[in-house]
This record gives sequence, C-alpha cells and structure tokens, in this order.
Amino acid sequence: GAEQLDDQAWRGRVGQILGRIAHSHAYENALVFIYDPHQEALVLRAGRGEGSEHVGMAGSVQEGNGVVGHAYSSCRPVLVRDTRRRRASVSAPWPVRSEVAMPLVVGGRCVGVLDVESRKPDAFTRLDIRVLRPYASGLALLIDNQQKTRLLHAQAMRDPLTGFFNRRMMDQDVP
Repeated sequence: GAEQLDDQAWRGRVGQILGRIAHSHAYENALVFIYDPHQEALVLRAGRGEGSEHVGMAGSVQEGNGVVGHAYSSCRPVLVRDTRRRRASVSAPWPVRSEVAMPLVVGGRCVGVLDVESRKPDAFTRLDIRVLRPYASGLALLIDNQQKTRLLHAQAMRDPLTGFFNRRMMDQDVP
C-alpha cells in the first residue's frame, strides 16, 4: 500500500536526478548503488544508460573491490581515467573505460554510491567530482529519508516489547 507508493515516488525522484545528471552534463551512464546491510553488499537500485537493466545486481563492499566498493569503503570520491590501467577495477557486464564513483554520505555515514561511467577513456576530470558533489548530497539525503521512513513504518506496526504485529497493522490489513 503506502510503502509501495513511497518506493514508486522514490524511484521517480531518483530517476529525475539521474536524468538531470545525464542530460545536463552529457554523462553516458549514471547508477545508484545502495548499501544493504542484510546482504552486506552494494545493490544497484537505479540507473540511467547502460547498466540500468541490471537493477538488483549486488556487489561486495570489501576494501579494494572495484571502484564503487572503494568509494563506499573510503567515503571518498574515486576517479578512474582509464579502467584498463587500474587493477582494482571490476569489469561490468557493459563496456566501461572511465568512471567517477561518488560516495553518498549523510551524517558521516555512507549509504551508497553514485557511479557515473563512460565508454571513452579520460572522459572525467576532478571538475566532474565538483559537478557531481551536489547531486551526491541530494541522493544521500533522499536515501537516508527513505530508510528512516521505512524504519518508522516498521516500528509503528509492531509492539516494541514483544515484536508482534499490533493493532495498527491489523487495522491496515483487515478490511
């Protein structure tokens, strides 16, 4: 019900942000990975361009595991001018020659990574990090808000002492 609408609205907002990134700055691919503590992995949740059809794909967050994993682990942007010259790059199922991975940080906590990619080597510079920083901040806040909303919804539906579903849940599910 309401949670599904929230997910649809969230996807719509993220899609708008990725659309602006792609259109305004002529970036080929823009992907949003969100950390999932249950899987202990970064999961592709939204995308524009190549890779967007792989939503749901998960990757390890171990230090040194690809550009996205490194950006998440270090909470710092990672710029790769040519993926063929970087050993730590993980090959994607689509062609990537250069990329910028921006950590999505809110309250000192990394919630995911914005990954912008190109088929061309040397497509990105340090200026791209500056351009992407406001987008990354906005996405981080959007993700954090969604996670907190889900947590509050789950807490409102269960008794805090027993963990059993409460009356609110009954009222919502039983006509």
